[in-house]
Amino acid sequence: MAYRWLNRHLKGDNSPVTEPELPKIEGNLLRAFPDELPSDEINTKIDESFVPLAANVLPRTPQEFQSWRESKLAELRRVVFRSLPAPSDSRARITANGSKEVTGVLPTESGIAVPWKYVPGKAGRRAGAAWLIVLNDDESLEAKPEWVTRIAGDAPVLLLAPRGSGLLRPQDPAPFYAQRALPLLGRTLDTLRLTDTLMAARTLANAGRSPQWKIAGRGVAGVIAGYAAILEPRLVEVAAVDPPASHREGPIFLNVLRVLDVPEALGLLAPRPLTLVTSLPTSFDRTEAIYRVTGGTLKRDPPL
Repeated sequence: MAYRWLNRHLKGDNSPVTEPELPKIEGNLLRAFPDELPSDEINTKIDESFVPLAANVLPRTPQEFQSWRESKLAELRRVVFRSLPAPSDSRARITANGSKEVTGVLPTESGIAVPWKYVPGKAGRRAGAAWLIVLNDDESLEAKPEWVTRIAGDAPVLLLAPRGSGLLRPQDPAPFYAQRALPLLGRTLDTLRLTDTLMAARTLANAGRSPQWKIAGRGVAGVIAGYAAILEPRLVEVAAVDPPASHREGPIFLNVLRVLDVPEALGLLAPRPLTLVTSLPTSFDRTEAIYRVTGGTLKRDPPL
């Protein structure tokens, strides 16, 4: 466009102009470190140099726990989850009862609806409790993942495919323009997944009838399930399978390390029952310390 403007005003020629073809330069040749970052790099944690990480002194008594929990929740809402939807009187419904498989979609934000699938429990089993299962990007609604059977047994489950998974997995190859644009709006892909999960949890809880709902997820989805339960206290139990030990590995929430890390976040669930299926049990010693203070039930199982 600039060449055409110059031609028009300097030469009186308004004919179309095309850019000259230039040889393509491979991306790695434009990098300062084309192969790998040096061992003393700070690129991956430079943000921690600008804003201090949370100190997170753990509560030592039940009274301290209550004030600590209220403070952490208030700070999470203030600096991390400002974009999450507030509780509303949404008329959205999920048909999660009965003896037949049912599928549907749930509106979670304006113009957004995520798919779900209800899988009934074993025939003849009374559904006193059911599980909301948060799927990862590599898991499908087509079949119940194997790990779910170990967690939920014969209980009914509702599989939820939030944004970033299944049909809603973004077509966003490297350099990930869509995911990199989300922080400009104060969000991340994991924040969107938490929004979808939280809305599903609230919809199920608002139904106001049996069964009671528990929630579970694997990997990053397990931590997202935990946060959904933190924000929706009507979920009665949480299970996280192979959860990351730190938010540095995921889920990615803007500013979250200014408030807490994954072990402290899972501690906010106390005293509700929490199951951690992990090969890194010592990574969650801080979670266990919080549960000891509250008298809650924390079970740590070996990996599946």
